[in-house]
Amino acid sequence: MSKLDNNITNPPNTPASHGDKIIELMLQALEVRVNEIKHDISVSQEMLPTGAHTDLIINLKKVINDPLSQLTNMRNDIDLTVTSILSRIATQFFSDHKDVVDIVYKTENHHDDLLFCIVLKEDNTANRRKVFSFLRDYKCTNLSETFPIYFQFVSKEIENKLLKKEVILNNS
Repeated sequence: MSKLDNNITNPPNTPASHGDKIIELMLQALEVRVNEIKHDISVSQEMLPTGAHTDLIINLKKVINDPLSQLTNMRNDIDLTVTSILSRIATQFFSDHKDVVDIVYKTENHHDDLLFCIVLKEDNTANRRKVFSFLRDYKCTNLSETFPIYFQFVSKEIENKLLKKEVILNNS
């Protein structure tokens, strides 16, 4: 029995929750990616003695020749991935609160931070408080300093003046 088997917390006959199904799909996707990487390594090991260059070999040579640049590129890729995931999480939050949220835009800004412009169905303190609960919880994470998220409430009258990047939610 592996160490992972010792950490199972759900009894075997407990029905899977929606979150468990998502986790199962994520694990399957990770397994597919790991198998792709294993295949790339195997092919690259076979091709290296022949002098042929696979994408993996080319990338490894780049790391050897310019490690700092490659680390920067890797960091940028990771940042983009994290930002994309955070945007999806925020989008799901807005979708879950469509009773108070009318339209949400992800907008352009000069820092490439996540800036969401929100048009509420009814702009009042209670509805703003519901939306701000996301930011309150997010500020408690260690991601909030590295990957800031900002909300801006806008009225229906000025939404057409926004520098819109993407419509996240539209309940109109």
